[in-house]
Amino acid sequence: MATSKSPATKEVVITGPINRYMLLQGREWAIDMVASLRAAPVDLVIERLTGAAAGRPGSYAAGIESVVDELKNADATGQAEEENLTRQAGRKE
Repeated sequence: MATSKSPATKEVVITGPINRYMLLQGREWAIDMVASLRAAPVDLVIERLTGAAAGRPGSYAAGIESVVDELKNADATGQAEEENLTRQAGRKE
């Protein structure tokens, strides 16, 4: 029985107070993940990052979410096809 699997459109759930150090750690990890998946479609990268944020501490998940937001914004403006995803996620500190 074949079932079509649609991309998950989960949202990252952030709970508790935000610790800047852990936010930056989560962001750094997400940027590294984007670099390792640079040949993958943006939607797949976003799905992987969102899935990886599940169950993480709120601050760490917030760092991942910041990269996801940048990727979504770049995709919405059409920049995703023109630039490397790592560059889009950029290292902002």
